[in-house]
Amino acid sequence: MYLSVLFFILATAVTSYRIQYFLYSPEHQNEPILIGPNNASRYVQRDYPVRIFIHGWTGSRESPFYPLLKKALFSRGKFYIIQVDFSELAKKNYILVAKKSPEVGVQIADFILNITKAGYPLANIELIGHSIGGQVAGYAGERIIEKTSRKLSKITALDPAGPLFELFKLNGRSLNRSHAVVVFAIHSDRNVLGNFGDVGTTDVYPNGGVGPQPGCPFLIGICSHARSWQYFTNATARPGTILAEKCKSNNNFKNGKCNNSRIIDLGGDITVEDEGRYYLKTNSEPPFKSLIPAGE
Repeated sequence: MYLSVLFFILATAVTSYRIQYFLYSPEHQNEPILIGPNNASRYVQRDYPVRIFIHGWTGSRESPFYPLLKKALFSRGKFYIIQVDFSELAKKNYILVAKKSPEVGVQIADFILNITKAGYPLANIELIGHSIGGQVAGYAGERIIEKTSRKLSKITALDPAGPLFELFKLNGRSLNRSHAVVVFAIHSDRNVLGNFGDVGTTDVYPNGGVGPQPGCPFLIGICSHARSWQYFTNATARPGTILAEKCKSNNNFKNGKCNNSRIIDLGGDITVEDEGRYYLKTNSEPPFKSLIPAGE
């Protein structure tokens, strides 16, 4: 019975679903402009770097991390912020959304390439995705490599989805370190909803990367899964407050055996030199911060 249900769900995956793109700029921080692949280059010029947000399963442009991260980024500088809305698909059952996620990534990649054809530099575009949105970002990066032999400068994956992607390899592949020059992942629920292992050039494991995260009442639920974007947004809005230390393991980190190694700011500029695994301990409620400064 379960196999027949799975077959039916996957067979319906030929249906196309609408994807919308909402553009914010320093001049239009509150009222977005609805743009598409054919006119995006008219609005996205060389003036500012581009950050593209991608929500996860059940999400939409109303997802809570969108406005909070938008505000945090604008507090740091001038950006073009593009909020992807693929809610027409994302509201469907998880298996279907996971199966269709590569197609969403392809459409986002083609949208990006239409912008770059008009002269906008690919190096100025970064993707930020939560949950399945992190996996979608990987598929977008993969598509761009296939089409151009070049890479996005950075993908930030906030607790990238694990179920079906990691163990069952539903689409034959998933987010990995090759999909951008820098793939920066924050793991906050890897034992339930997130990807269990490393996926990036830089992988960060707050509180060991497992649920329940501090302040979350239950092991199973969205609280720990959401902590990834909450930590990232908090770190972006308040530089220097959430630091992580490079370490071989969480046990070594907890026992002070990281040898005073490299420190990164979760809201800072993560580069290829920051490759490796990083750990930190946080408080239990916002505003979040690393309780003990890494390296001390």
